[in-house]
Amino acid sequence: MKVRLEGYNIYRYLVMDLNVSPSPYAANESSAPADNSSLAARLSNKAWKVKYDAFDELIKLLSSSGNIEAAQTHAPLFKDYLADSHPSVQEKALEAFAALLKNYPSNVMAHIPELVNIMLDKCVSSIRPSVKDRATGILVELSGRGEAGNLGGMIAAYLDKCKISRPAVGNLQVLRELMKANGKKAFVLEEVAKVIEKLATLFNNALVRSEALEFFKVAHNVFGEEIMPFVKNLRAEQQSELMKAFQKGNSTEFEESLILEIQQESPINRVKHEINRPISLSRVNPTEESKEVKQSIQQFDEAWCANILSLKKWNEKKDRLEELLNALAVAAKSPKVCSEFIPTLAKLVSDNNVNVVQSSLKAVSLLTVTAKDSFKDKYKLVLKPAILRLKDRKTATEANNCLDSINSFITSDDISDIKELFNDKSPLLRVGLHQWLENSLVPLLANTDAFIEIFPCLLYTSSEPTRLLSISYAVFCLKKKKTK
Repeated sequence: MKVRLEGYNIYRYLVMDLNVSPSPYAANESSAPADNSSLAARLSNKAWKVKYDAFDELIKLLSSSGNIEAAQTHAPLFKDYLADSHPSVQEKALEAFAALLKNYPSNVMAHIPELVNIMLDKCVSSIRPSVKDRATGILVELSGRGEAGNLGGMIAAYLDKCKISRPAVGNLQVLRELMKANGKKAFVLEEVAKVIEKLATLFNNALVRSEALEFFKVAHNVFGEEIMPFVKNLRAEQQSELMKAFQKGNSTEFEESLILEIQQESPINRVKHEINRPISLSRVNPTEESKEVKQSIQQFDEAWCANILSLKKWNEKKDRLEELLNALAVAAKSPKVCSEFIPTLAKLVSDNNVNVVQSSLKAVSLLTVTAKDSFKDKYKLVLKPAILRLKDRKTATEANNCLDSINSFITSDDISDIKELFNDKSPLLRVGLHQWLENSLVPLLANTDAFIEIFPCLLYTSSEPTRLLSISYAVFCLKKKKTK
């Protein structure tokens, strides 16, 4: 704690002294001072800019075929390079890895299984699209060359244990690209599809469930009717959505009985559905169905909001929220919701019961996808209550998923409100807030004036608050703002 306070005091001193010269480390202004240490040492340096520049040197070495010694030295170290937490460094590491694969394949083959797992865990879940795309391209290439082993099985095993939305979404996207590139040779269908079926029905994040359905749409184009046994176990509304997509694709001609009635034993315990009545797809009227969906959304009006807030029993609130989740899952396009709808969810996110909170956070995540127009004007009502749920271990995972969904709505105007939450006494909240900001939000704001508003808080909670690079860059940002 003493070290953190000292680092924070140094930062305040430098910020207040506006006569400090601009940082030599400032991005896009000048490069870091010359470092005469070895390449391996610079690649493991704590300063991201030093590593970034060192990777440029490594890429040059690996891009030609006459540096076998460098390939042998660095091939075992890529497990650390690819797991770097800074997206710019990670992108350079992937570029170097691609050069290693191209020019020195024999030196890296022994490390492929470990490196593939790292890319699945760290790279395809990056918030930077270029990192995700580069990692996905490498994985698809390795699979096509038969050098990644059973990549589909590895992804299925990873997804089966995954509890976080971002890596789950990234891995589902890799599976889709594998199918597009390699067709039926991509993986063993049964091994993968049974895991995706579970994600589509049980995962607690709407984005993951949506990506799982996208997997089935692509899989139908590749595997045809072989995918149908897994579709039959999905929710009725999910099957309806898939069948419309299958008809548009028209890959195969079939009109099977695939719309299921939902098993109505309990909204709380329902996880699977039974086939009760086969219905021909030709009998489904899209117009009637859209009217039904519209009606199901409209039932959540001011009266519904007042009713759910008046309930005393948590299980009754949970049942009402389950009905809401089902209705939002059916709504493919942005439905209009009543003015009290989002304020009501904000209050439920602050409920004393964990089960109610988790369902409310799921509903917020769904709204960011299905009701963007209604949500973007009132997301501020939900932002702080969702952040405060990070202090509870039982709701932290769902809160993180919810905040990931809200990210795209947040602007620099929200920074001051977020910064105040670092004064909370809960260490779990401060740590969770720091991780969310550093991994998700700060990279989106790094090139804006909002960066310097949040930086003191990140510095205060960082494990390395006295890093010269971080302090110097923050001072540069402040000076740049003052001169505008």
